[in-house]
Amino acid sequence: MDRLATQSPAFHKRRSSNKADYNKLVQAWFPQPRWKRYAAQSGWIYEYIFEGLPAEGEYHFRATSGPANNIAITVLLDAACLAQWGVANRPLTPVESYGIAKLALLRALDEAASPATVTHVRPTFQVIAEICAELDL
Repeated sequence: MDRLATQSPAFHKRRSSNKADYNKLVQAWFPQPRWKRYAAQSGWIYEYIFEGLPAEGEYHFRATSGPANNIAITVLLDAACLAQWGVANRPLTPVESYGIAKLALLRALDEAASPATVTHVRPTFQVIAEICAELDL
């Protein structure tokens, strides 16, 4: 599936619950993962990369704060929280869900006392709503 096909309005109108279609969409939007740098409010400087989406709502990242600190981080977006937000507003697209997962990861890194303390991030409905407001969704 090429990137232009995923940008067409017809593609977004067809909401498939098929996991293979969902993974193809995510891979089309994020074909080449790249390391990004983030200076957290905690004072740590991280580099992180999106590693994959093994299941819907589960985002895998890898972060490092130095050569010896390589941390696998899983961000779990609770389907019930996303559905609750979708009922009050509108359903989120896969790209918007990724944006929420990424900002939840950055918030967790901001609040971390040390890099090793962040391995799982599970944002609450309140955090998801705040991130959606921040993204103007």
